Amino acid sequence: VLKAESEQRERKLRLEEENRLYDLVEKQTAPQVALLREMLSTLKSTDDISKAKHILGKIVVIGTYIKRKSNLIFVERQKDTISVGELRLCLGESAANLKLCDAECKTVLNFDGQLSAKTANTIYDLFEAVIEKSIDSLTLLLLYAQENESFIEINISALCSDELSVLKDEFKSLSAARDDDGLWYLSLKIGKDGEGS
Repeated sequence: VLKAESEQRERKLRLEEENRLYDLVEKQTAPQVALLREMLSTLKSTDDISKAKHILGKIVVIGTYIKRKSNLIFVERQKDTISVGELRLCLGESAANLKLCDAECKTVLNFDGQLSAKTANTIYDLFEAVIEKSIDSLTLLLLYAQENESFIEINISALCSDELSVLKDEFKSLSAARDDDGLWYLSLKIGKDGEGS
């Protein structure tokens, strides 16, 4: 009886933790899920094949972020760090899927090892925020991140007609400038512990 009670208690704790993680995933990806619903609604009401293909491409890009972000959340709960290799996979899959939206993308993380989960999430979230703000006009995107002694510097170049300086509201230390050709230059320095975003 004691063994059965102990097993039941363990099962209950495991289920509570799983529910907590699913709630966290739902909370952190809620804006993207709402965006997906909006896109699906638009897709249902369009008869234009080229517009439908573009919307489907956007759905794949946003869906990829939800999948990869969820994975980062689960990895973070197992340990406080995320490998740079795992972050590369997230960025790489999102970058590859941008081709479906007629945008070329390259991501370079010029370092290896482990990152604090907060730092890894900030890098991926900034990348996704740029995509979401510019997806209808984006043609070119480059993310380059390098490690210095006490911080990670993220530089993003994006060719689009959308206004990206609004991202400063979400990423407080972000600098954003656009040249005469419409190319945006975004830069963010964050501590290796994720502070400064």
